[in-house]
Amino acid sequence: MNKMKIKTIVPLFFLIVIVVFSSCSKDNDAQLRGKWQVQYEIRSGVMKSVDTVFYNFDSNVLCIQAVLSNDNCNNVFGRFFLQKDSLKMEFIDE
Repeated sequence: MNKMKIKTIVPLFFLIVIVVFSSCSKDNDAQLRGKWQVQYEIRSGVMKSVDTVFYNFDSNVLCIQAVLSNDNCNNVFGRFFLQKDSLKMEFIDE
């Protein structure tokens, strides 16, 4: 192998290794991070379409937003925790 190929391959190899290791995150909260819109709810066995409720997850902070008909929002804040296959939420009393 000539020196030019080695000079090109070595930095490329390290770049690939860095990308692979940076994408292997053990951050379980990353599975939920972002804004999620509720599509439907089931109450007393009846399914109803819902498009005005959003759950926002970021760094163990939770914000539930309900968009009202007059373009205002009600926000409820709390914290969330992932425990195995369950999502636990704690809300802040105002």
